[in-house]
Amino acid sequence: MIALQVKRNKDRFEFDVDANATVDDVFSSIEEKTNALKRTMKLIVNGKTLTAFDDGKKIFAEVVKKKGSKVTAMLLDGAPLVGGGGSTSAGAAMASSVAEKRRREAKEKMMAQKDERAKERKSKGVESSYNANNKSSNWEKTGICSSQNSGLDALPTSALEALRESAKVKVFDFSLNAIALVPNSIITLPALQNVTRVSLCNNAIESAGIDFKVLFENLRFLKYLDLSNNNLIGAMDVVNSLPSEDEDKEKSKRPPLQLKISNNKITSFPSSFFKSCPPLERFDASGNQISESIEHYFVGSETTLAHINLANNFRINAIPNAFRNMKSLQSLILDGNKIDKKGIPAVVLRECDRLSELSLKQNQVTIEELRELDGWDAYNERRVSRADKILDAKTMLGDASFREGADAERYTRDF
Repeated sequence: MIALQVKRNKDRFEFDVDANATVDDVFSSIEEKTNALKRTMKLIVNGKTLTAFDDGKKIFAEVVKKKGSKVTAMLLDGAPLVGGGGSTSAGAAMASSVAEKRRREAKEKMMAQKDERAKERKSKGVESSYNANNKSSNWEKTGICSSQNSGLDALPTSALEALRESAKVKVFDFSLNAIALVPNSIITLPALQNVTRVSLCNNAIESAGIDFKVLFENLRFLKYLDLSNNNLIGAMDVVNSLPSEDEDKEKSKRPPLQLKISNNKITSFPSSFFKSCPPLERFDASGNQISESIEHYFVGSETTLAHINLANNFRINAIPNAFRNMKSLQSLILDGNKIDKKGIPAVVLRECDRLSELSLKQNQVTIEELRELDGWDAYNERRVSRADKILDAKTMLGDASFREGADAERYTRDF
């Protein structure tokens, strides 16, 4: 038998090694005693370095050239054995405890650094919960950049900027968040130039937080824009230079836009706004605070605009004579304003030959007063025809639909 003493740092381990034991047997005994991994061990004996891989099959007594005597060896690189059996010395247990403490401290430091980076990204308006590459890849595959109701207080800039120029993004939807700013650097991204639908409703976008001129100039295929329920306040003015003849031609070729900008605190739309935006098909600015004359509204959209909703602004007092030129106008919703009989031009009722829905609920006009207008008969004929078509199609009538046989009181309510 050989009495083997193994030193590992400040620890000492003693073994009795059989004269016929192999080096591998010795390493197995050390593994059981020290909880170290055999494959990582190096044992230095009499100036020789032994490993299980190189020397495992050799007879230990022959290697150390001693029998029945005491041998001292140095153990190096013995990593802790995870889940291993056997006993451990007090020193090994202490080493394990120290290692665990260091791992815990390192993890806490890493998490603190991660939180600090997240705060820094947030302060710069960069998303904290996005994996930019994964998001960009998914958006490119679907053509839909979307993250509704995600608690965002800023657009995910890095994920959007990671989009390849060849991406065919069609939909841009970040509604139901707390976004306050739409940077021009995002609007002008090459990957977004084919977008047809933008929904940013139910956010916190302010008037200074979006540049309509840049948006309209760059998103030339835009068909739908929803900015309802935001913090747009005051005049929607647009710094606009006089359009060139080529720009006018280009604008006329663009698809008509459905613009929904309801439930904000907008007081006016200067003429510059309509000169900048593409031709309109639908315009919904209900639930705002528009108090100006709307005589200059919808310049450039006379042949395309079919539906106007300016309900619940509470201060609009007249329908402009200029609306007579809107040859595509089908519905005009002006509920909840201050329009009386004098504010309804007969020429609009008579010459807007597609207008079949005029809603004036909660205004200062009655059905009897409307019937007295010169253009009422022409308008009412279209109105009845529209209702007949709905009935023929066997569909449910909406609240604003014509109700045949209603008395004057019901007419007043329905208008």
